[in-house]
Amino acid sequence: MKQTIETRINAICNILNTVTPEEWIVRKERAAAGALCKGMVSIYSPADIRRLSASTIASAETNRAKGIKVRPTIMYAFYAGRFNPQCIGSVAIYTDDAAAECARISRSTTLFGQRIKSVSLEIGRRPFVDVQFYETMPARDIAPHPA
Repeated sequence: MKQTIETRINAICNILNTVTPEEWIVRKERAAAGALCKGMVSIYSPADIRRLSASTIASAETNRAKGIKVRPTIMYAFYAGRFNPQCIGSVAIYTDDAAAECARISRSTTLFGQRIKSVSLEIGRRPFVDVQFYETMPARDIAPHPA
């Protein structure tokens, strides 16, 4: 069965749901139209939940329109591979303690079951951990050599 980025992000969201404490909310979110990001998974802490009701978080699209901003405790933004756009090539991890998260992931060889190629701390609008994965190359149709 061919696995798409969407199904892989759904599987990662399910993994995070099983390992995240019960009172936290794990939410899969769509990337903005035209964005390079293929999907996001956000994790909201009990403090985030206390600020807003769970029903308000569930309708985050409406919240943006009203100007209510809830920043997740951790947000994973998934990007397609350069050589194989059908697989996840990298993930940007936004968290308040990006340096500690970078150090923790640097000690691992895999993340979400994918082999890590490199881990670095990057500075954008806010610090984030950039995790690059080894990509599986797409199957190519190779015509047999003419005899």
